[in-house]
Amino acid sequence: LQAQLPKMAEIVSKNLQNKNEESARHAIGMFIELAEEDPLFFRPSIGNLCELMSKVVVAKQLEDNTRQVALEYLATLCE
Repeated sequence: LQAQLPKMAEIVSKNLQNKNEESARHAIGMFIELAEEDPLFFRPSIGNLCELMSKVVVAKQLEDNTRQVALEYLATLCE
């Protein structure tokens, strides 16, 4: 499954570009659940995912809930 991480991140990105924030939040929520169970799962794509989530956090045009869930993902990895 680790090989699919770039595609999974792309889905989040495309959902955000298409203004489908609910789907993006759901996908990021799944990332959070995975990170709580096995944070090392993300190791091969950690740089790209952290960059994506960082961009989401600072994107003022996105809903606060979307930005918050991206920050939660980053915080979960830090724990």
